[in-house]
Amino acid sequence: MNNEMILNINILLLIWKTTNSLCLKKHARRILLEAPDYILIRGVLYRNRKAKSDRNKSKPAYQLAVPHKMIDMILFMIHDSPLGSHSGIQNTLDRLRDDFYFPRMGKIVTDYVASCHDCQSRKVTNLKTKAKIVPYRTPSEPFQVWQVDLFGPLKTSQNGNQYLFTASDMFSKYLFVLPIRNKDMLTVSNAVFSLVSQFGVCETLISDQGSEFIGSCTQERPAFPLSAFPSTDLNNIPADTKSYIVAQQKRLDTIRTSVKEHSIAAQDRMEKATNAKTNELELSVGDYVYLQIEQQGQGKKFKPTYDGPFVITNIPSEHLILLRDPNGKRKFKQPVHINRLKLANIREPNPKPYFQRDRTSSSSHSTTEAEVSQSDILSASQGNDNSDELNSQHANELRRSSRQIRLPARYQDSDFTNLDSVASETDNGGVF
Repeated sequence: MNNEMILNINILLLIWKTTNSLCLKKHARRILLEAPDYILIRGVLYRNRKAKSDRNKSKPAYQLAVPHKMIDMILFMIHDSPLGSHSGIQNTLDRLRDDFYFPRMGKIVTDYVASCHDCQSRKVTNLKTKAKIVPYRTPSEPFQVWQVDLFGPLKTSQNGNQYLFTASDMFSKYLFVLPIRNKDMLTVSNAVFSLVSQFGVCETLISDQGSEFIGSCTQERPAFPLSAFPSTDLNNIPADTKSYIVAQQKRLDTIRTSVKEHSIAAQDRMEKATNAKTNELELSVGDYVYLQIEQQGQGKKFKPTYDGPFVITNIPSEHLILLRDPNGKRKFKQPVHINRLKLANIREPNPKPYFQRDRTSSSSHSTTEAEVSQSDILSASQGNDNSDELNSQHANELRRSSRQIRLPARYQDSDFTNLDSVASETDNGGVF
């Protein structure tokens, strides 16, 4: 050990003994406790590896102590480089510990890997989030609400049809199927017209908002709409028509009421059973998220699974989220479903070091070793008469309810070096 390091340790011991600042004492104590673990070899600082397992005993005895400004470069080399291959948190941490060391390594590596853009856009999260289902309003009569969709493409029939236009009545569960040649807007509009012509005008038409259902052709209205009535297989009418109509209406009302009650009960059972297994994703306006996309074409397995990150601008409902590009280049016209989203971990922009707020303390009372000059140390040693007043002042200043109490280092590290022994050895002229 050179003379400069011995002088620095003596200064730290003097600070710890003479200063009245609790922050300085804590800082000096931490450095003194960690000093025996470091060694200077040819001007390079190394840390003695604490090998407790057989796996670590076979590794080199020293780890290179990484300065704070080079942490991001080392993390990029271990995780982001082609040889790093964007491995997970534990693998990155194990590879880093083989040769390097810096304080709070686990926390910094976890934040770095969790905020990696390539990892977030290509890897599927283990946290399976799914929104709760909300049942549709149960209609009170048949042909009031239809659910429409397309099925295909299928093998071309003799008439040249490749798709099926399907419509399901939400009250009676009646299924209407119509073969069509293609799925453009005009063909789908004609299929919807055939549905309305046969069963009458409905109150609600539910679709997946595909381009063929929300195009301009489906939104046109005729100038003189005509009412269409469904045909019936009833060919004979009883003589007493009035009493027959009244009795038939009562029977239909009873059947429809019973169907609605059973449908609502089935919806409630299904909703409770499904929602008991869901894990909701809690989002708010301003959050950053990734959007799951379905890649097409060659090499789709090598393309990113998620696109983004995007910023949430509005939440119209508990299932629909409106997004925009944080750079302002893209803005979604239609909201997306919450099940396609996952939270994004965003790093702080350069030139700030990543997660700088997590690595350093934000306390206004913190003071570094460089801010204490040797004259301050000597003046503090001479002013012992006023130590009681200074202690009382510092005690009043440091009263804060949100203080986080941590265990001393001797309870966290089995290879602890007692501070009293270090101080006594230093006073006798022999360090370590």
